[in-house]
Amino acid sequence: MKTIYNTAFVGLILALQSVLFACAKSPNACFTLPHSNPFKVGENIRLDASCSEKANYYSWYFKDGSYSGISDNPITNHTYSDSGTYMLKLIAERKNSNSSVVELEVIVSP
Repeated sequence: MKTIYNTAFVGLILALQSVLFACAKSPNACFTLPHSNPFKVGENIRLDASCSEKANYYSWYFKDGSYSGISDNPITNHTYSDSGTYMLKLIAERKNSNSSVVELEVIVSP
């Protein structure tokens, strides 16, 4: 007896398995702030990305010309020296895999 497979169907199943496998490995970026807007110029802001799922590395873009670099520590601190509105960005990455991005508007007052 010979089994015949629908190659289009088999291809679809393999594609779905690849997508599900990638999703299972993808991080989900998330972070918390010590309080809501506004923050004060010179205030030390503690940023905590421990809520990011499946992430091994974290990069912070503060949009004031500074960047945290890549770290395996989900917690960082930042101080804004000028008032304004900044789009704070976190990139959470999984080792040898994908990344996830989350952004939040931060208002800094004098």
